Amino acid sequence: MFKNVIHTINKHLLLLKPVFWSIISIVLLLPVTISAEIGGGGQGGDTAGSGGTQFVNPLGAEKNSITVFLADIIDIVLTIAIPIAVMSIIFAGLKMVMARGNETELSKAKELLKWTLIGTAVLIGSKVLVGAVQGTLSNIGVGDAVAN
Repeated sequence: MFKNVIHTINKHLLLLKPVFWSIISIVLLLPVTISAEIGGGGQGGDTAGSGGTQFVNPLGAEKNSITVFLADIIDIVLTIAIPIAVMSIIFAGLKMVMARGNETELSKAKELLKWTLIGTAVLIGSKVLVGAVQGTLSNIGVGDAVAN
């Protein structure tokens, strides 16, 4: 009976895999829209061309530095990736329990856990690296880098 339950769980996980990757693809590949404000020139900001078309920075006026932009991108990626990493760690633990002594399944679960932890470390390391670059640039006075 327990074997049938495990088979059913594995079958449902295989069915959910394409749905999961489809959702991730849609979220990550949505086009970024840039809004342009059409109005009279001279209301602040840079104007592009003539005719009074004014392009507004969609990220806000305080985010004109590449380091601040990269920090914001890393924050968005971490906001999405950390819950996925937690779910992957839980899934690896579940696979370890479901292995029930089967060495091949147990090694697959350990491999999943190892690569999940490595990926999480890389993500967190990227946040640390961007913070270090921001701090270095602000210390030498390049741009308007703001360390988080």
